[in-house]
Amino acid sequence: MEYNQDMLSLSDQPKKLPEMLNVLTILTFVGCAFAVISTLFLPFGCKVLEMEEIVDKMKPNEIAVLEQTCANLIPLITIIAIGTILCLVGAILMRKLKQSGYLIYIAGQIIPIAAGFFLGTQNFSDWKQLIGLVLPIVFIVLYITQRKHLVN
Repeated sequence: MEYNQDMLSLSDQPKKLPEMLNVLTILTFVGCAFAVISTLFLPFGCKVLEMEEIVDKMKPNEIAVLEQTCANLIPLITIIAIGTILCLVGAILMRKLKQSGYLIYIAGQIIPIAAGFFLGTQNFSDWKQLIGLVLPIVFIVLYITQRKHLVN
């Protein structure tokens, strides 16, 4: 049996997903799941304001952030949902090595951060809240290092 040289060409074979991009997209899927779960619990966090024994133990800036969150609950949930969906779609497209996935992912990370600033800068006044700002920046930088693999 004869094989045609074109049949054995490496260019016809699908490109393999780079290991780092694979890990980043899997971590993005985990982050999206965490965002969905934590967003579902946001309304329950507003119930804390009704419990005096818990409110008495909170710092003033924590109370202010919680009050702002509860006052803007529906827009906040909507913005988080949009950002999560964009990040998820972006990660799926990047797994298919599509350049558009990177841009969609970036939009999904930036929209909730920008919304956090509109709610007030005290949203980033605590080290725990700063993680919500630093972690997306770290992931954006890590995805930048993988852009060379996104060809479509």
